Amino acid sequence: MGALPYPPEASRPMPSAPAAIAQVNIARMRWDASDPRMAGFVDNIARMNALAERFPGFLWRMTDGSADRLFALGDPRMTVTVSAWESVEAVRAFAHRTVHARFLGRRAEWFEPLAPRPHLAFWPIAPGAWPTAREAMDRLALLDAEGPSARVFGFEGPPAPA
Repeated sequence: MGALPYPPEASRPMPSAPAAIAQVNIARMRWDASDPRMAGFVDNIARMNALAERFPGFLWRMTDGSADRLFALGDPRMTVTVSAWESVEAVRAFAHRTVHARFLGRRAEWFEPLAPRPHLAFWPIAPGAWPTAREAMDRLALLDAEGPSARVFGFEGPPAPA
């Protein structure tokens, strides 16, 4: 696996009107995945992934077996979700208007706070230009370092042009 050029956007041209939005979210589990206190989360991962894959606007997600995914994290209690959607609105609808919202409501039970660092980022991609976990982590770092921009942003979307 080769290293991504930095800055991450150098890996491909930025579309003028994005056809898709990449999404990353990370979390650090309070306990190992095998701990019974994590069962409410761990036992529902496949269910939530299946729901996402059927949801309108979903395009792609990185699967759990990715060596690149493990490389990006380096911590067995960290989780990462990397996916692509038609829009931020589609992700918001999935996350907040399905049974997934109940799991969001319990996140403090299972996950340590990551604040003040961002745990979620979106960025525009070309169709089929699925991101790597390394690129996703680079985008989170960019959001943390520079704040929202057209290159990376949170649920609020990119800032309006000046």
